[in-house]
Amino acid sequence: MKKYDLTRYKVTKLTGVTASTLQYTNGLDDVSKLQVKTLMVLAEAVGLTPGEVLNEMIELESDRTK
Repeated sequence: MKKYDLTRYKVTKLTGVTASTLQYTNGLDDVSKLQVKTLMVLAEAVGLTPGEVLNEMIELESDRTK
């Protein structure tokens, strides 16, 4: 979200996703555990497709495991 100048608060207000859901999502160690609905609203918030957001998340996950 930092990349898109968004805070959890802003995303919550834009999408209706709760702050606790965003915190849970941020703490996931496996992108495959991400709920599709959450992925879709995150994509909407940053103006990307869900696929683009998922690709970025997979890349971040890969970087963390190196």
